[in-house]
Amino acid sequence: MKRTLLIIAITAVAATFAGGCSRAFTAVAPEGFATYKGGESFRAVSPGHIVYRVRTVANDPYAGFDFWREALPERMKNAGYRIIADSVVVCAKDKALLLEMAAPVEQSDYTYLVMMMVGEKRILIAEAAGEFTEVQGRKTEIVGALLKNLLK
Repeated sequence: MKRTLLIIAITAVAATFAGGCSRAFTAVAPEGFATYKGGESFRAVSPGHIVYRVRTVANDPYAGFDFWREALPERMKNAGYRIIADSVVVCAKDKALLLEMAAPVEQSDYTYLVMMMVGEKRILIAEAAGEFTEVQGRKTEIVGALLKNLLK
């Protein structure tokens, strides 16, 4: 049931924002998050300790979307994460992979959301992580900001 609700929520947010997707982006934080300096990536944090980051990495050696679509979930499963939801958002001619994962951290359960868009030279990665109930309470804003990072 929770998985179905998440898929519905992601689909609704994706439908709202996906119309103008592109590889060019200006990083934005979810509403209510404070941005801070942290290396070359864009970073923000919520009052409930949800961390948020947007960055690009070199796609070298080149691998296309289909490779990453298969490799990222497999790598995360091997690292101990449980895949809760896995979807592809189509943005104009581009595709973005959106994963929601869970993992135990000490006495708590944590959620890790990752959105990845593969370009010829760079890969855009937008991610958020935090304690399960905190992330669930802010999921609409977080997923919305992840998707906004794919807009021109």
